[in-house]
Amino acid sequence: MNTAKRSARTACIYAVAVVLAPLAIPSGGAPAIASTSACDLGLVAPRGSLVGDYWRSRGGQNSVYGCPVNTETGFADRRGSRQQFQNGQIAWSPNMGEGNLLRIYAKNGKINLRWGTTSRDWDFFHVRWVIEADPKRQAQRRVKRETAWSGSYGFNPYPGVSHGGHLKEVFTFWFQGCDRGTFSSDCGAWSNVPVYIVWTS
Repeated sequence: MNTAKRSARTACIYAVAVVLAPLAIPSGGAPAIASTSACDLGLVAPRGSLVGDYWRSRGGQNSVYGCPVNTETGFADRRGSRQQFQNGQIAWSPNMGEGNLLRIYAKNGKINLRWGTTSRDWDFFHVRWVIEADPKRQAQRRVKRETAWSGSYGFNPYPGVSHGGHLKEVFTFWFQGCDRGTFSSDCGAWSNVPVYIVWTS
């Protein structure tokens, strides 16, 4: 091949590379998903919703929630949605506020529950949970607020017992906001979308 033909061919290849290069750049919301490429996202990639946006804002697969394991799903009988992740769940519970998310995850041998932002301010919160295998085994705790619109609660359900054993139990959680009254507390509704976590010990 003579020099003129070789130069023309090189110029042509370069031109094609320049034209095709932009096609490899993700568009729209793809860059956020690209950071979770180690997850087998398939059809379970968190969509552009409060749940998905929160998960991405916390680091996606590198967050305490880990990779998604199913799609975000709604309910036929109420507003709200929930998505399962490797280490917990994120749920949209709009009866507590349009921007309210209830989140749960396991870390360092503890169940960690967080919620907010509620649509109004509360003096304190109640957290209630039930163990699926035995509905009689339920408990409720009064929790100090972190802000007037959010709170958190963490505990080890079986202190002194190592997490990750063979006994599996499902813990389901709700929360409600309360105001202090002169003689009693005035509490609102419970969150309409609970979250649950499988605890092994």
